[in-house]
Amino acid sequence: SDSYNVRNINFQRYNNLKVFMTPSRDRNPHIWIRIGISEACFLIEDGSVITGSIGQDTKYIPKWLNKSGIREELMSTWEEANKVEYEEEEN
Repeated sequence: SDSYNVRNINFQRYNNLKVFMTPSRDRNPHIWIRIGISEACFLIEDGSVITGSIGQDTKYIPKWLNKSGIREELMSTWEEANKVEYEEEEN
């Protein structure tokens, strides 16, 4: 959890990007990407923007997601985060 008591946020860094997931906020497989003070939420399946903007870098996210193994790794992480959240809700 973070300072706002949001559980199951998975953070990863890729170059200057901060990538995280919040399955408790939205059940659609998505990632949040933060660059500096800008952030946006993208669907993992197709890289489309759900909300927010990271400026000109937005166009690179679908390209990054299409690189070999990236989408599969993110979906695996998403499934793990949902499994942990589901187990916590049962307790």
